[in-house]
Amino acid sequence: MALQKCGLNLNREFKELKPHGSPRFPCAGYSSCYRERQEDMIPWHWHEEMEMVYLEKGQMEIKIPSESFLLQKGDCVMINSNVLHYGAAVG
Repeated sequence: MALQKCGLNLNREFKELKPHGSPRFPCAGYSSCYRERQEDMIPWHWHEEMEMVYLEKGQMEIKIPSESFLLQKGDCVMINSNVLHYGAAVG
């Protein structure tokens, strides 16, 4: 599976509309580079697929409605399906 660029297309309920993988294998891999810029943040959204985030370098804040996590280089986090979440690089 090749890594793809990921852009978000959200509806009014913040559900991501882009399908990931196929119905038989709902999995896709993405590579992104985020900096401390407004346009680089990942807006609040949710989707039916689970999400795994691995941080290759730098720091990133991941939020869910009840908690906030500061990821460091080498950290990984799993976000369960149907969970609203947000992400942004931090300095």
